[in-house]
Amino acid sequence: EARGDWAGLVDTLRRDLPLASDAAETVRLHKRLAAVFSQRLFRKQDALTSLREALTLAPQDEEALAALTD
Repeated sequence: EARGDWAGLVDTLRRDLPLASDAAETVRLHKRLAAVFSQRLFRKQDALTSLREALTLAPQDEEALAALTD
């Protein structure tokens, strides 16, 4: 992240998804992916996909819900 290798961070986060120990960690990873897609790579559709994945696991997640309206 400090190097600005956002595509590399996306790859790392995606590799971490199947290794997540529980739903909360998976949600956190999806929200982080959404933030990188939206704020660093300007890939809004990918950000929305990640947020939807997070909300599938945690439908009441306020952070993910708020991000959908941004």
